[in-house]
Amino acid sequence: MSTVEYALDNGGLFVLRMRAMSVIVSAARSLVKRHGGLRAAARATGIDAAYLCRLRAGLKLNPGPTVLLKLGLERTYRKRAGASV
Repeated sequence: MSTVEYALDNGGLFVLRMRAMSVIVSAARSLVKRHGGLRAAARATGIDAAYLCRLRAGLKLNPGPTVLLKLGLERTYRKRAGASV
């Protein structure tokens, strides 16, 4: 299972790293390709086709744990060096 990594910034907000975005986009593209199309992938996973389309395009960057699991991903958090929480 791949990891989507988030880091805490100095304000305590979760910051999505660019590599996490590319992992999500790659996973969504792979899922669609594996199922032979967007609608087939949506039916097979239960992810809304429009939402899956936005994930694949990189327009949605913070899917919930259920969607991440369906993409074969998991979320991890790591405190950035120098961050105060």
